[in-house]
Amino acid sequence: MPRLIFLIGLAAAFIARGFENGEWPPIDKGVWDFNIEDSAPTTATRELCNNPSGWFARYPGKIPLGKSGCRFSSRRLESGAYEVESHCALLDGGSGVARGAVTLENSHAFDAKWEVTENAKPAYRERVRGTWRKVCPSPAPAP
Repeated sequence: MPRLIFLIGLAAAFIARGFENGEWPPIDKGVWDFNIEDSAPTTATRELCNNPSGWFARYPGKIPLGKSGCRFSSRRLESGAYEVESHCALLDGGSGVARGAVTLENSHAFDAKWEVTENAKPAYRERVRGTWRKVCPSPAPAP
């Protein structure tokens, strides 16, 4: 259930606020597999066919997001890795901050480590390994 809340919150926050300034990790469009390591490791598959770097503008916290959504930022470090941040308004009236360190192996593979603070308290950590699987499916022809 927390994953569902996260995905809904991610979509709402991304649409509501979008990207702030920054340089985002360049990954290729396509179907991606995500191995997520946290208290309950899972695997998810997602189609990233429009703006694949948008996947990094996320909030993997446990408290649902409020209506005002999130501000996202990213920067490329000298090492070639990326530092990404999400500052979000939470449904409980508090605030959440997610900080991620993203290392690209290439445009088809990355490793990301996230730390989340909610209402000024450490709340959650996760590691996500993303692997590109195939090109995006072609849209169905119009009738």
